[in-house]
Amino acid sequence: MKTELQHGWFVGYIERGDRAITFAYHIADDGKYDTFVGPRAKEETWVKLRFLIMGDLDQ
Repeated sequence: MKTELQHGWFVGYIERGDRAITFAYHIADDGKYDTFVGPRAKEETWVKLRFLIMGDLDQ
């Protein structure tokens, strides 16, 4: 049975010196979009991680 539910993941890590941030972000939705879910998960991840990247890792 095919479902209309789409899944998108963005997983990765950021490393600088002795600091590292590991992350995973998942989207599951049944909305109608013109884009795939994976790139949307990536964009939402960067929005949520921005303050960590700009703040903690720049020190």
